[in-house]
Amino acid sequence: MIKILRIVMSVIIIPLALYMLITNNFEWMPFNLFLLSLFMMVMGTDEFIKGRKQYGYLNVAVSFFIVFVAFFIW
Repeated sequence: MIKILRIVMSVIIIPLALYMLITNNFEWMPFNLFLLSLFMMVMGTDEFIKGRKQYGYLNVAVSFFIVFVAFFIW
């Protein structure tokens, strides 16, 4: 389930980022950052399930930081 969620989220995030880079239109950046933070949260959950708590905490902390940045630039 988590592996499928990671694949789906990366399929959404990467084309959106490529679109912004190619067109130089960055008005979707906060939305992309929010999706990236959700992706990091899913990765952190996966790390907790695998038993690697240090990486899980790191991913969750990075996720919260990205959410803060996304709402700050919105």
